[in-house]
Amino acid sequence: MRQLGEFLVRRRVIVIVASVVLFLVAGVYGADVADQLSSGGFDNENFESSRA
Repeated sequence: MRQLGEFLVRRRVIVIVASVVLFLVAGVYGADVADQLSSGGFDNENFESSRA
């Protein structure tokens, strides 16, 4: 764990830039995911809580 910490401290600028790039790529990749998801369909009328 110490080696990982030392690596991150020595290369902190690279780690920060890589994190920002990864965050931006994930945002672009997942931007349209809300359009592909359907709402509802999670209720089962056979469940006791649905019948209540």
